[in-house]
Amino acid sequence: MTDLDKLLDKHFKRPPSLWNVMRFQLGFSIDMCDEIVSAVEEWLPPEHPTNDYQWNKCVRMMREKLWEQTE
Repeated sequence: MTDLDKLLDKHFKRPPSLWNVMRFQLGFSIDMCDEIVSAVEEWLPPEHPTNDYQWNKCVRMMREKLWEQTE
């Protein structure tokens, strides 16, 4: 569990992942959700050792929130 996950669990209702929003709120098919989330994941900038730690942490958190499937 990431620091962001812990903070959200403690203080807020956790926001749904992109995959869950598309699947359960918008009614997209599983295949379509997978394709869109994959495209977004590829679009996100890569982590890089010369970048600031906070930048890499942010990119990592965005990637983690793409795929989480809960329902």
